[in-house]
Amino acid sequence: MTTSKSSTVQALPAAAPEPASFDSAALSVADTQSDAPLVDLALASIGERPFRVGASTSPAEEISALRAEVGRLSESAAEIGSASLRIATAQAANLLEDARGRISDRPLAAVGVAALTGFILGLIRAR
Repeated sequence: MTTSKSSTVQALPAAAPEPASFDSAALSVADTQSDAPLVDLALASIGERPFRVGASTSPAEEISALRAEVGRLSESAAEIGSASLRIATAQAANLLEDARGRISDRPLAAVGVAALTGFILGLIRAR
């Protein structure tokens, strides 16, 4: 004989998590229904006049905010490019050191591989 237990589950209202890294001006901007929330955040960070939810902004302010955002994005792209270059340089140095170690460990095999590679490249080029 099997008995079943029934339990009622009450749905709790979902609370929106508050981001810890934004200030109150950014939170009020996030509450608006804008198509470009990052531009709204940039406009709020300008601080030329107090930001009000639903307040219209002038085209000059929007352009200024877009320019600031483009400046931040270009700085980020430059940092990413610089870091990628450093990583690629380090990996190339590791690969070169590894190849030198293998050549010094097995010099005859290295000469054989080099000769075979030269022979194959010569055949390909002769065609």
